[in-house]
Amino acid sequence: MSAIACPYVVSLHKQFTFDEEMEIIDALDNLQHDHAEVEALQALNDYNESSKDTGEYEDMDNDKEITDLYDELEMIHDMNAFEREEVCHELMAQNHFDGRVFKVDSNDGKDSQVSKQSRMVVLMEISGRGENYGTGIIDVGKVFIPKMMLDQIPETTKYQRCIVQFKGFGECRGNQMAWRCLKLL
Repeated sequence: MSAIACPYVVSLHKQFTFDEEMEIIDALDNLQHDHAEVEALQALNDYNESSKDTGEYEDMDNDKEITDLYDELEMIHDMNAFEREEVCHELMAQNHFDGRVFKVDSNDGKDSQVSKQSRMVVLMEISGRGENYGTGIIDVGKVFIPKMMLDQIPETTKYQRCIVQFKGFGECRGNQMAWRCLKLL
């Protein structure tokens, strides 16, 4: 019985040189790839070659106008958060615990003062809707809206009256929002 000669059959006992191995690998690549893979590999190689001498971040020195706008936007968000935190401090200072009412009255139709349970009735602006929760904004901070309550608020609603509870200042509450929505009115 004689062995059939086939160009793709490789003897396991033969040692190949580096060039022979590369030739075999190229032949296998040509048989097994499609055009999209070749284009993707070329794009990756071009990107790697063009970004070889750059750092982790894109160089935006030439785009001073864009970086100035990003800086201004970041400062606006930081300033708004700072102002809300300061208003919250003022609210708590003006409503000392001993002078607070025991329970909020949601039937009077107006915003209430802070209760002994750190709750109050407010008009909240719905600012974000996510898969698991929503966010709102009031004068004194951001409000966490649980999913079950968010589902009760129509998508078109921009403002919602609700009872919120204060969860603590930033140093005490970790990554929670300052206020939590407890009940929709």
